[in-house]
Amino acid sequence: MKRTKRRDEGVYQCEAWNIEGVSLSDKITVKKAKLEEFIDTKDVTLKVKRGHSVKISCLVPHSTPKANVSWVLWSLIDASVTQVNFDDKRFSQDLKGNLYITNVKDEDYQNGKLYVCMASNDVAGQTTFSNGTVIKPTGKKDSNTFIRPHLMWASPKETIGIMGDPLKLKCIFGGNPSPCIQWSFSNNYNNLLVKNKTGISINGQELGFYRLQLTDRGKYTCYVEDRTGDSIEHVINLIVKAKPFWLEGGQPSDIHVESRVGTVATFSCKAGGFPTPEISWYINSVSLKESNISAMSENRFQNPNDCTVTITDVRLTDAMVLQCNASNMYGYLFSDFYLNVFVSNRFMSVVNSSVTYYTVSNLLQYFKYLQLKPRYFVSLLQKIRKD
Repeated sequence: MKRTKRRDEGVYQCEAWNIEGVSLSDKITVKKAKLEEFIDTKDVTLKVKRGHSVKISCLVPHSTPKANVSWVLWSLIDASVTQVNFDDKRFSQDLKGNLYITNVKDEDYQNGKLYVCMASNDVAGQTTFSNGTVIKPTGKKDSNTFIRPHLMWASPKETIGIMGDPLKLKCIFGGNPSPCIQWSFSNNYNNLLVKNKTGISINGQELGFYRLQLTDRGKYTCYVEDRTGDSIEHVINLIVKAKPFWLEGGQPSDIHVESRVGTVATFSCKAGGFPTPEISWYINSVSLKESNISAMSENRFQNPNDCTVTITDVRLTDAMVLQCNASNMYGYLFSDFYLNVFVSNRFMSVVNSSVTYYTVSNLLQYFKYLQLKPRYFVSLLQKIRKD
C-alpha cells in the first residue's frame, strides 16, 4: 500500500482456491498510525509545601499504536527542553503517565520551568506536548520536616498479566524522607523476591517480569516502614492468563491418503490457554455447521468432540482444505491444512486366481527389460486408467 488512507483500515485475509478447495491465510489487522493532540489548556502553578508530595496529571491523548510517555522541563525563556531527571528517586511516573514528586524541595522550582508531559508515536513520526505546570515550593525552609509515608499510586489490587509477556507492578509512596520500598511474595516478608524468583527485576518502586510464567501468579506486597516502626503496605494479586497455545501434537497438519474403502482420515486441533480456548472448524472457508460436503450427507464425516474431525471411507471427492481456529479473549491460533486424496498407483494382474500388484516403478523396470518404447508404456497406462 502507498499513501494509505483511513479507508484502508480493516481486517485483511488472503483466500486461494481451486477445484480441490479453499485455503485461507491468517487474518491481518491494518490500522493507520496516528497521534491526537493534548487538550489545549492554560499553564498552571502548583503551590506545594516543602517536604510534601505532589501529583501532576497527564491525560494521554489517543494513539495508534500506544504512545510513549515521558516528562520534560520546558524553559519559557529560551524554549529549551530537557528531560526530567528520574535518577532523583523523588521523581516517579506511574504506568498511566502521571508524574509524582514524593517530597518537594526548593530545587523543584527549576527557575520557573514548566513540567510538561510529552507523548510520541514513533510509527506515525508524531510528538505532542501537554500544558505546563510550575512547581512553587512554599512553607518553612526546613525541608527536613518529617512526613509519614503514604501511598500515592499503585497497580490495581487485582492485576491480570499474559503468560509470555512482560509486566510491571508498581507502588509509589510519598513521604519525607523518601520511603524505602520493599517487596515480598505470598505475604512472607522474609522471602525477598530477588533471592527466590528468577526472571524478575526490582528497582525500588517497580517490580518487572521479563516473561510471565504461570508460577508467577500470586500475591505481591509492596511495603514501607517509617522511623516509628509502623508499616504501610499494598497487596497486588497477580492473575496470569494465557493466549491459546498448541498442545504437544495438537497443531493439525496435512494428510495424504489413498482413495479406497476403509481409509480413515482424522484431524486433531488441540490448544491450551487460560481461559480454555474455544475450537472452531471450517471446511473450504465455510463453518462446519454450514458446510454441505458429500461426506456429511453420506454420514462419513464425524465430529465426536470439539478437537477432532474424522472422514471415513475416504473418496477422491473428499479432497478439501480445512481450517481450525482456537480462541479466547486474549488471542487466537489459526491453522490451514488439507486432505489430499490420491488413486493407488498399483496395477493388478490375476493369473489362476492369484492376485499380483505392480507399482508404476515395477512396470517401468519390466517394460525396460522387454525393451518397449516409452510411448507404448504411456498408451498402456492410458488404457488401464480408462478401463
